[in-house]
Amino acid sequence: MKGYVYIAGRSADPAAAGDLNDPIFSPRPTLGACMPNLRRNLQLGDYVYVISGKRSDVQQYLVGGFSVAEKISAALAYERYPEYRLKKQGGVLVGNVVVTADGSKHPLDEHKIDGFERRVQNFIVGKDALFVEGEQEVALARSQ
Repeated sequence: MKGYVYIAGRSADPAAAGDLNDPIFSPRPTLGACMPNLRRNLQLGDYVYVISGKRSDVQQYLVGGFSVAEKISAALAYERYPEYRLKKQGGVLVGNVVVTADGSKHPLDEHKIDGFERRVQNFIVGKDALFVEGEQEVALARSQ
């Protein structure tokens, strides 16, 4: 069993209105589109810990973590987790399943087509998630 730290993309800070759409922590934690190199190396039972993205106005913090329960394809994730399919919600891009029903690249996926095949492998489904939420908890996490 190993632990891996993933620092989210620039400005991705769920407590500071900086959208974090991958990983998703609830109700079932997943890491689906980002970090294909990390997802490839993860084994069942390993842990993933997520640090918020760098911002100039707030300190980064440990957002949460989970253990790896299974690795599946993005096509299977599309079937199992319709709530995690990529979509615009209130003008914000949400979801981490980046394929369409036929397994092709979702039109909202802003990444280049190069590397798409790598990005749709090893969709991580987690368990035992811990997620820092609530104003006081986030403040404490930022201070530590």
